[in-house]
Amino acid sequence: TIGATTDGPDEPTACYFSSYSDIGSDIWYRYTATCTGNLTVDLCNSNYDTKVAVYDSPTCSVINDCPVASPPLDCNDDFCGVHSYATVPVVTGQCLTIRIGGYLGFQGTGTMKLNCSNIPPPSGACCDDGDCLGTLTEVDCQNQNGTWFQGGSCPSFICPVTPPTNDACSNCIRVETGVAFSGRTRA
Repeated sequence: TIGATTDGPDEPTACYFSSYSDIGSDIWYRYTATCTGNLTVDLCNSNYDTKVAVYDSPTCSVINDCPVASPPLDCNDDFCGVHSYATVPVVTGQCLTIRIGGYLGFQGTGTMKLNCSNIPPPSGACCDDGDCLGTLTEVDCQNQNGTWFQGGSCPSFICPVTPPTNDACSNCIRVETGVAFSGRTRA
């Protein structure tokens, strides 16, 4: 950021740290999310007092969509010593603008590390007529023709059991001599 000027907005609601809300001597980057999960912007390997803000962007084209829409999705100062680290939830293909500057306009050099990590889908108990088939994602449970209960965990989850269709007298099943019939009394 050596020699950079400040052209971004002051961010009093999201970036107020140690009595200073601006991101001085700022430089800008455009990023397209490569995952659905969390994006981290790591400036911990810098040689000056950094400050970072991440903004949602309407497009990732070369068309200038600055100024950015305030407030930022996340802003950080002094996560690792006097260096910054921001985390924002993202969706694959989402466009973001990253603003890097310094506390009180400090300038220096450093390395920005970006990491986009997927968030695994939620898991839950997968049941089939009272039997817990395993702790699975909803899609995996549906593939086994099971019923999914988010947050449940097998084997401790007690799966509900559906009574047989002929549980009530009014729903009796007709049987005949000489014809085998299989059934259950569970539930």
